[in-house]
Amino acid sequence: MSDNIFFSIVSLFYSIMLLIIYFTKKRLVTDENNIYKKLIIINFFGLIIEIFPATLAIRMLKEINPSIAVFILKFILYYFIIWLLEFTYYIFTICMKDRLNNNDEYLKKTKLMHKITILIMIVSIFLVTILPLYIKGVNYTYGPSANLVYLLSGALILFWIYLLIRNYKYIKSKKYTPVFSFIALGLITMIVQYFNPELTLMIPMETFVTFLMYFTIENPDIKMLNELYKNKEIMEQNYEDKYNFLFEITQESRNPLKNIETVYAEIKDEKDINKIKAGMVAINNMAQQLDFSINNIMNVSSLDAQKLNIIEKKYNIVKLCSDLTTKLKLENKKNIEFKYTYPKEDLILYGDDMKLKHILYSLLNNSIEKTNEGFVEFKVNLIEKYDICRIIFTINDSGPGMTIDKINEILSSTGSLDKNELENLQKKEYNVKLCQKVIKLMGGNLMIKSDIGVGTEFQLVIDQRVYHDKDSSILSQYENIINDYKKVLIVSQDKKLITKLKSALTRKNITYSVLYYGQDAVDKIKFGKKYDYILISDEMAEMSGLVTLNKMKEIDNFNIPVIVMLDSNKENIKKHYIEDGFNDYILLSDINNEIKRIIEKY
Repeated sequence: MSDNIFFSIVSLFYSIMLLIIYFTKKRLVTDENNIYKKLIIINFFGLIIEIFPATLAIRMLKEINPSIAVFILKFILYYFIIWLLEFTYYIFTICMKDRLNNNDEYLKKTKLMHKITILIMIVSIFLVTILPLYIKGVNYTYGPSANLVYLLSGALILFWIYLLIRNYKYIKSKKYTPVFSFIALGLITMIVQYFNPELTLMIPMETFVTFLMYFTIENPDIKMLNELYKNKEIMEQNYEDKYNFLFEITQESRNPLKNIETVYAEIKDEKDINKIKAGMVAINNMAQQLDFSINNIMNVSSLDAQKLNIIEKKYNIVKLCSDLTTKLKLENKKNIEFKYTYPKEDLILYGDDMKLKHILYSLLNNSIEKTNEGFVEFKVNLIEKYDICRIIFTINDSGPGMTIDKINEILSSTGSLDKNELENLQKKEYNVKLCQKVIKLMGGNLMIKSDIGVGTEFQLVIDQRVYHDKDSSILSQYENIINDYKKVLIVSQDKKLITKLKSALTRKNITYSVLYYGQDAVDKIKFGKKYDYILISDEMAEMSGLVTLNKMKEIDNFNIPVIVMLDSNKENIKKHYIEDGFNDYILLSDINNEIKRIIEKY
């Protein structure tokens, strides 16, 4: 080609390929990426202008109508101004991000620089438009208009060098490579074009620098990050489930206390010796239940690695539970409902998983065999502390129940195994008594609660050592960037209300976390957890909704909308809650419409 736009045509193919690669894949929403997107698009249009309208202007219009030809060629100068200023803004951004630790200061400086860049761009384009431009030979323009662009380019390169000198500690980073490449290649290009003005190398050189930038900006796999984020959310939800489980156990522990008070009140003035004895037996039974809950479940401080003597191999607790429930579902031929709940977290533990599995299978199978109608429910909760995990297995059924004598007979089965029991162990034939003995030998505890005609509850508590993978990775700083869906925090102790809220939020593809205590919500916010809004009950034990809100407001930069949920008896004073600082309210008397309104509003 006489005008030699070969390099520009080749660069156009690279530019199109870069556009396809970049915009067909989800990217991080960062300042650098936002600037880079603009650079790609600007460079693409620059190549289009150089190859088509500018070439047309020089080939055909310069002799027919020089004014129109000059007007078209000025678009090349506009391109240079816009691309160079955008590239300057990119360099300034990465330099400030490296040097400034204060995010507010970084935002302040970059916003100011953006305004200055826009102002220079407008003034430069205006001056280029009014200043004359002349055409000489093939693909060569000169005059005040072109000189202004050369002058601006030189000033910007000097500014880049100044920024690099100030950031000398960080320039080894790969993201500074495009800057050095532009300076080096720019000098070479200017020398070549000085001796060969017919060549058009400046825009292809900028295309190369733009292409090079693709490999230097942050471009992690968003799909992988999303999977990691989901995994992190599951881990957090498991933690919340554990904490909420402790809340439920605390509530359940209060029932035996109330029952003991009730029975005591009934027998304290009783004259009938038989009724007194029956009352004392009932009190003793309830006291044992309470003692079991406090000492074997709630007393997490008692977790001690030295207590765990059986360590045979590592196993996955979720897989163990999954295999168990799958087997029992296939074997269950009765017309009863088999329900199960266990953690989503793939926690790896050390212990005798085979014996544990046989014990659980035997207890579950016992409940299924004894239950002719109704349900059998299997629940698993985990409480971790340091390198130990306390597992609480709960098996409920609606069977005929057990007498207190039968329960005492089972729980009194302790000590070493006899010959018959060892044989049954080898055959994997476990009855409930043998289960109790093996559990004790493994360092666990079994509790049985039962009422005749109502059903039975087995609660097995055992500590297992946690296996830690030293090579496992964690989600880095991209959480807030990839988390592009809404997240809500629910703070309430009303389980029915929580269920309704979960259902409504799930239908709208909104993720949520649930906490029972206001202080836990305050701690979450203190540690930097972000939510789109918080739904909080007005009346809660230990800390009310208003007290929780006031504590949250004491946290620096707290700006999350907090919505209070009010009973019907509070509707008359709902506006007072807004005056107290809540952003909105939900009236529980019209819960469905209110939830819909809040979801649409926020």
